[in-house]
Amino acid sequence: MLKQKFLGRATGAMMMLALTFVVSDCRAGLILQPVSATAQLPMGEYGAAYADDFLVDQSGLSVGYSTGDDLDAYLASNPIGSNGAGTWASTAGNPTGNMDFDLGGSFNVAEMVLWNFAPNSIYNILGFDLLADDNSAFSSPTTLGSFSADQNIGQAAEVFSFAPTSAAFIRMSITSNGGNSFTRVNKVVFATSSAAAVPEPSSFALLGIGAVGLLGFRRRKQKQIDTTI
Repeated sequence: MLKQKFLGRATGAMMMLALTFVVSDCRAGLILQPVSATAQLPMGEYGAAYADDFLVDQSGLSVGYSTGDDLDAYLASNPIGSNGAGTWASTAGNPTGNMDFDLGGSFNVAEMVLWNFAPNSIYNILGFDLLADDNSAFSSPTTLGSFSADQNIGQAAEVFSFAPTSAAFIRMSITSNGGNSFTRVNKVVFATSSAAAVPEPSSFALLGIGAVGLLGFRRRKQKQIDTTI
């Protein structure tokens, strides 16, 4: 009887340990800086002084970051963008259109952070859609959602969340701005999934094999006990 209780408790403990290991192995909410940004024509860029890559190069941010930094910890430092040099602007007369971000590889992305131009500015992005794909042509995109930026926030960071999605490229399709003939934006950065970890099938298989092995050992011991009685 004591052996049965010990084996039962051991089986439960090993199952809990395996599940705990799988969950604690997750790294979530990490900053992902795109390697480049490209405004598709006719929206384009206003010129070299307002180039596409200003969106992702960190110039003008009050606090810098590195890819792999914890997003929540970074945002707690209250990073503020510039409303002057180092910002992107569209061509005049083309305030809406597609801005494509190359992530530099395939990642499980779940958040975008936007630093708009200035509080309640007519240049600010107002509405936009996000699409994800594994190729720069966006031949089979996944729609991440439609979003509206808070015009009161301006050049402070605003976070937009969506279902975790594997992507190598993200398209921000700007649908409206604050009313001006061209759009200006400070910065954009992304973050990896902050969803709770789920045990992988291989982990379940290993867990099942271990549990079955222990149960089999337990039954063999029970038979030995029965034959000695």
